[in-house]
Amino acid sequence: MTLRQILYALRARYLVALLVMISVIALVVGAALFLPKQYTATTSLVVDIRSPEPIATLLAAGNMATQVSIIESDRVVQTAVKLLKLEQDPVIRSMWSAEMKGKGDVVAWAAKRLERSLTAKPLEASIIEISYKGSDPVFAAAVANAIAQAYTDTLVALKVGPATQYARWFSEQSDALRADLEKAQAKLAEYQKKSGILVTDQRVDAETARLNELSSQLSVVEGQTAEARSRQQTGSAAAALPSTRSTLGGDEIQKLRSQIDEKEVALRNASVNLGTNHPTYRALQAQLDELKQKLASETQHVTRSFTVARSVGQRTEADLRAAIAAQKTKLLQLQEKRGQMDVLKRDVDRAQAAYDAVAKPLAQTNLESRATDTNVTVLTPAVPPTEPSFPKPLNVMATIGVVLGVLAGIGVALLLEMLDRRIRNAEDLAVMLELPVLGVIKSGRGRPLALPRARQVPLLGSGA
Repeated sequence: MTLRQILYALRARYLVALLVMISVIALVVGAALFLPKQYTATTSLVVDIRSPEPIATLLAAGNMATQVSIIESDRVVQTAVKLLKLEQDPVIRSMWSAEMKGKGDVVAWAAKRLERSLTAKPLEASIIEISYKGSDPVFAAAVANAIAQAYTDTLVALKVGPATQYARWFSEQSDALRADLEKAQAKLAEYQKKSGILVTDQRVDAETARLNELSSQLSVVEGQTAEARSRQQTGSAAAALPSTRSTLGGDEIQKLRSQIDEKEVALRNASVNLGTNHPTYRALQAQLDELKQKLASETQHVTRSFTVARSVGQRTEADLRAAIAAQKTKLLQLQEKRGQMDVLKRDVDRAQAAYDAVAKPLAQTNLESRATDTNVTVLTPAVPPTEPSFPKPLNVMATIGVVLGVLAGIGVALLLEMLDRRIRNAEDLAVMLELPVLGVIKSGRGRPLALPRARQVPLLGSGA
């Protein structure tokens, strides 16, 4: 419809539009005067998403819808009911008894009643607004503030609850692991006491040094014994053949050998110059024989000393070999004990590592389970509103009634016109017949003749 057609229709049906407008205005003004007033109390919360605490993940900016769901949840609202002590209010209990016949939980019933008038919505990235609508402004403000307090308490419970469970679990594990550690330490201590070993590394090092020392002494004694054996053999050969040159040492023997050499030279000279029967020759021969006897006696003496040294060396060798064998056996036993002790020490180390691994998260969860702060802060607490949120003041409601009445009247008039279409001007006729209009017959009052569609069509047909 064009604007001209709309205006013609409204002019024709202005009484209906006026009646509808007056009715709407009357309804709106009557609602403003007679409907019970509703007051809306609002509180705002700030969510600090920059906090490094574990609850920050739950309160992320992209998770505000979850926060709204938490605020409107039964848990939060029931907590608010308990904070307000509504379950103890005689009026509430009488209403619950009348409606539920004493069945169910009064707290859950009161929470359901509060949820009907509770709304929560995010305003910005980190602000949540909680509103409650009620007939009593003071009660509405109290409920809004109680919901905010219950929400923060619930967040604390959501953080502390799992931390408490984890702390309890870690505590149980810590007790079991501490018992295992104490048992492993007791086994190690008992084995140390039984074996008489306290510090295995120092004991093994000392016994190894003792074995090395015995081995060194054995090497020295073996050398001395070999030398004594060689000198004994040399001395025995010299004693058997006194004329044999020997490397047997000793100052006395060397002195005797030098004297014998001198006497032999003098004896050879005397045999050449004086003859073998000369008294001088015989005296030299007697002196030479005496020197050889002394040399043989001295050689036998030295040989006997080397024999004794050889015997002593052999006995010392045997003792050292026995001591080395005993030391090796002792060292092997000590190493075996050391291996067993290392196993026990590794058991202690593993038990200690497991206990330490549990002790750190146990301390952390114990701290978290005692935390009472959250990342939510009340920005503006709810105060009792001075004006109702519904209905609005009379002047505002009257203005709204006029606007709604005008729109409703126009809408009803146009709806009736669409249901009962009339030809009200030449433009309507041209559109309906899809033919050009040749002329317009006007009534005596100067207005176009408006006829119902069923009566107008035959007239136009006969005229054409």
